[in-house]
Amino acid sequence: MALGHIGIDRKSGANAVKKINEEGRKILGMGYNMVIFPEGTRMPPGRLGVFNPGGAGLAIKNKAPVVPVTHNMGRIWEKRSFLKKPGKITVVIDEPIYTENISPSERKSLNNRVREIISKRLVEING
Repeated sequence: MALGHIGIDRKSGANAVKKINEEGRKILGMGYNMVIFPEGTRMPPGRLGVFNPGGAGLAIKNKAPVVPVTHNMGRIWEKRSFLKKPGKITVVIDEPIYTENISPSERKSLNNRVREIISKRLVEING
């Protein structure tokens, strides 16, 4: 956490979620924001992967807002490549979704809502 990130072992399943919740609570409790990549990895340009609901659950438990951010970085830095191509990246930051009145049982619904927003924006920025 010294560098402001939470390192997890993706293969550890429930232990990874537990670590994200514990460390995330500390980070949010100190007044910091967090960036969560719900797909867990880069995707090919214009495609979305499965959104893991851990970030939505963390936001709900800590009453933290979720701010959907969409970008088209995949055109410049492709998955499984260290090479970056020259080009312009578009980033769209949507309005926050406040979680104070969202119950833990609505975690998947929040996750789907964020995915829908990002999916729509991807279509917009990729033409």
